[in-house]
Amino acid sequence: DAAGNPDGTPASRSWTVAASVPTYAEAMTATAGLRHWWRLGDTGATAADSRGTNAGTYTGGAAAVAGLIARDADGARDFDGVNDFVDLAPGPFGTPASFSVEAWVRIDVQKTGTGRHVLVTNSFADMATDGFVLSIDQMNRVQLFLARNSATKVTATSTVALTPGTTYHLTGTYDGQRARVYVNGVERASVAYTGGVTW
Repeated sequence: DAAGNPDGTPASRSWTVAASVPTYAEAMTATAGLRHWWRLGDTGATAADSRGTNAGTYTGGAAAVAGLIARDADGARDFDGVNDFVDLAPGPFGTPASFSVEAWVRIDVQKTGTGRHVLVTNSFADMATDGFVLSIDQMNRVQLFLARNSATKVTATSTVALTPGTTYHLTGTYDGQRARVYVNGVERASVAYTGGVTW
């Protein structure tokens, strides 16, 4: 007390302080430089661009399913790996010298032969002569392909394979000097490339 007498039965108190952790949606909308973002939780035929003005159209019948991200109430889409995709206008993407592209994925089956799961592409001839392709190859490795033409191109391939039925966050980046692939935030491929991209 104020006179300096000790309390014979001292009380103790404890507090739990919870840090305010932003949801994935809050973190994404706060990302500097973010131009477009498709959550794919839509219920209709339009894939809304949650950040920009480039809404897409669901083609092939990709079914609406529960989301893949904890603490995010938004849904997702199940693409059949045959003819389901989201069709987007290429113009709003512009022609950036550097970019990042990401996707949350859970693959159900491994492709065979030369098949691949194409996740995001801005290429007229996938994996051949132009643009970029973020995909998963027939060995379940994440790849980022970049090309200016049929002779000037590169593919960065992850050193780890994905396990079917497991959810992953995949990112491909190009800074004008290197093509990189990240799996769950860990860099798994890095290849020098200064050839640029034909958009």
